Amino acid sequence: MGKGSRPGQMILLILVLIFTSLFAAGCWDRRELNAISLVLALGIDQEKDQCKVSAQVVIPSSVKSKQSNNGNTVVVYTSTAPTLFEAIQKLSQTSPREIYISQLRMLILGEEYARNGITESVEMLTRHPSVRSDFFIAIAKEHRAEELLRVPSRLESVPANSLYSNLLTTTDNWAVSAKVTVDKLAQQLATEGVEPVLPALELQQKDSRSPPLIKLTGLGVIKGDRLVGWLNEQESRGYNYIMNLVQSSTGHVTFENNGLISLRVLRTTTKKKVSLSKKTPVVHVRVKMIDTITEILRVPLDLSKPEEIAKLEKKCNERTIFVMRKAQDAAQRRFQADIFGFGKLIHETNPKAWKSMAQNWPALFPDVEVVYQVDNQVRRIGNTSESFIGK
Repeated sequence: MGKGSRPGQMILLILVLIFTSLFAAGCWDRRELNAISLVLALGIDQEKDQCKVSAQVVIPSSVKSKQSNNGNTVVVYTSTAPTLFEAIQKLSQTSPREIYISQLRMLILGEEYARNGITESVEMLTRHPSVRSDFFIAIAKEHRAEELLRVPSRLESVPANSLYSNLLTTTDNWAVSAKVTVDKLAQQLATEGVEPVLPALELQQKDSRSPPLIKLTGLGVIKGDRLVGWLNEQESRGYNYIMNLVQSSTGHVTFENNGLISLRVLRTTTKKKVSLSKKTPVVHVRVKMIDTITEILRVPLDLSKPEEIAKLEKKCNERTIFVMRKAQDAAQRRFQADIFGFGKLIHETNPKAWKSMAQNWPALFPDVEVVYQVDNQVRRIGNTSESFIGK
């Protein structure tokens, strides 16, 4: 470039430096840490015709000193108002600092609140400019959200972090729950042909002397925008297989004389396609799995023989189809809710056919036929091909 272009270059450089410094300084509505109450978990409950919010707030002194304040690292503030945003803002009546929800890890909905509709709370949280979309949402089964937020954690100093980690671990290793973020939930609520599910959190206590525990116990089924019921652990696992959400899991197959073989799923892939040649749609679900044997109880199998491995793989196929049919039956018969997104699959495969079905899909869904094909491959059998117990 010539000398005449240098003033323009200087102006451009100055503008770049200004914008860089603005972004480096943080968000436009950045707050000083000593002036805010940092909320890591939020609970929403129904309070007559109003909304009650519970906010689990980190105690700043416990974070600075890395020690709890009289055994507590968090405090729970509550408020009630006609709308969710008002209730959150109203928390300032009891909190000495401004409530800040940008670092939210968990949102817990009370069961009563979830049964009355969740769209408005999801809409507010997706609209709020300072709320990130990567926090998890769950429902307090048979309890209020406030009750769960007041339960201390045994291992983590902050209970919200414990719930977040528990949901991650259970979903990745046990396959009876699901990781649902607010943006995923909003997308499903706004999409034709699919109904959402949300993980269920249950408060458990053996007796008055034992400390309470929070346990993930399956999935809650949302129809429209209202909770209509629960999938148990077996049905939830079947749902995750159909939806290609199983990363790893452990289960067992049963042989004669009460024999059991326990296996761990190492990898799984599910593919779905729909056929529209019949009067009602037919969905084909194909699952491929890689397993390893973890335990053998009272089963005289010689795993060095290919035919014995094939016998085990057949048992595994039957078991996987069984749990998927359990989930299918719950969705079609008990709830009439298309939690698998079969309608969405039809829409993506044949938009013209979906247009003729969409209006009547709730009535058509219970009659959808599902054909399962499962291919379990036992790739690993452990250190020995024959159990020493038989000897």
